Amino acid sequence: MLPTPEAVNEWGSEQFTSALRHDQNNGKYNRSLRQLLHVGFKVAAKLGDRYLKELESHETVISRNVTANLFERHMRPVFLGL
Repeated sequence: MLPTPEAVNEWGSEQFTSALRHDQNNGKYNRSLRQLLHVGFKVAAKLGDRYLKELESHETVISRNVTANLFERHMRPVFLGL
């Protein structure tokens, strides 16, 4: 159920992030694309320094999204009951 590469090439940043962000209430969320991303982490890890440099260069955006996902969606409800 993945979109075609041609379709993804037409997406803007809002469409792309909506497809990947685990928000089942968002009609643009794509479970298959998100799973592909998770599988792709193994491939990315094999890129070694190239992957790590990209992580470093985009640290601000990545850390904001990881914090929102891990803290707000997982830790806060469990430990703070919110």
